[in-house]
Amino acid sequence: MVYTDGGTSAYVTDNPNDLIGAYRALPLYTAPSPRKGAGMTELNSDRTVAVDREYYWRGMETCPRGVKVQLLGRGGVAVYGQYRGKEDWWMAWAPLPTLRPEDKKKWSAGK
Repeated sequence: MVYTDGGTSAYVTDNPNDLIGAYRALPLYTAPSPRKGAGMTELNSDRTVAVDREYYWRGMETCPRGVKVQLLGRGGVAVYGQYRGKEDWWMAWAPLPTLRPEDKKKWSAGK
């Protein structure tokens, strides 16, 4: 378990009796801070593109092959497509977004 002394230091021990003073247990998991707005979307400086400052392109060495992904070409243009592993035109990739479970229920109700 991890313990803290007023937030100034932390200690790890299996036996809380080893600690002297006013220590309190720390959770082993801390939820990430909530994102502001709908996914941190904002406009770029030219106000021509909506961007998410916490969603990044990934290196091509991690791109799955033969499935639909977003691909970023060397010219800076993004497209949906499939990476075959042989093209050197692509410099980065990103997975496609998915629906949150609560949105999927809400948006499919109108079918």
